[in-house]
Amino acid sequence: DMIRKSFVQLQEAWSNQDVHLLQTLLYPTLFTDWFKQIDDMIAKGERNQVRNVIIRDLAIVDVQNYQNNDQDCFTVCVDASASDLTFNSVGEIVKDQTGAFREFWTYQWCDGAWRLIAVSQKDKWQLFVNAPIVDEGPSSGFKKAG
Repeated sequence: DMIRKSFVQLQEAWSNQDVHLLQTLLYPTLFTDWFKQIDDMIAKGERNQVRNVIIRDLAIVDVQNYQNNDQDCFTVCVDASASDLTFNSVGEIVKDQTGAFREFWTYQWCDGAWRLIAVSQKDKWQLFVNAPIVDEGPSSGFKKAG
């Protein structure tokens, strides 16, 4: 399943501060943001580790199909749990966000692959409920996820 694989790969790449892998998985604008966050953590001597990721449920909540395939996107509601710990330079935990969470992950077609373009927290669910449906017809060739 493409979404599960992507979710786990992105969590591992983030935890390992693997900017080269992140660059292949993220939409360019999101990569710039995450790169800055990682750079800031490195400057502070911190590392965020996301471990023991368990995906409880995935549900596609929004799909937009454009004639210009580079605009095609879809959003998945991700219900998961994980150990989300931030360590300082001497290995002490400075932040612990362990537990269950809900996020909305939006993927957009880019350079021949689905790339993560946005992560919205659970309080942003209104963005996807009753959102306008975009389907510019079968000639657009919407890409299959997975």
